[in-house]
Amino acid sequence: MNKTLLSVLLLVFAITLSGQSGLLDLSYGITKAETLDHLSDIGFTAVFEDSTNIYFVPADNKYVDTLLLRFKGDLLHEWTIMYLDQDLEDIETLVLSALIARHGEDYYWDGETGRYFWDLSAGHRVYAEWVMNWKQYWVSYKTE
Repeated sequence: MNKTLLSVLLLVFAITLSGQSGLLDLSYGITKAETLDHLSDIGFTAVFEDSTNIYFVPADNKYVDTLLLRFKGDLLHEWTIMYLDQDLEDIETLVLSALIARHGEDYYWDGETGRYFWDLSAGHRVYAEWVMNWKQYWVSYKTE
């Protein structure tokens, strides 16, 4: 009985952790060093850094303009991916499809703001919305 309970608890824990992983395979709570190594491996370069934020640009990605990371101490706390509007493709549809594949179809849409959002576990949420003054589609992983 104890082995079964332990197995169920481990499975629930694993599912909870997998729900925290987002687009670009970033995850809440990974260290700054792990984050920087991963982003370097997938072709991103840091272009600006202050005490809590780091801005990245991709070397060869026609969809992403900028990536903003926010750290709390040494751990990744929040991040925003700023997607470029595309001439031949609907970036909103592409990004929403990726978000649904990653986080499931249990999302909300706020008709007043035009913002989609998914409630993730442990007070985390992901938002997707147009930022019209930048003409970009932003995906923000936030801690509420």
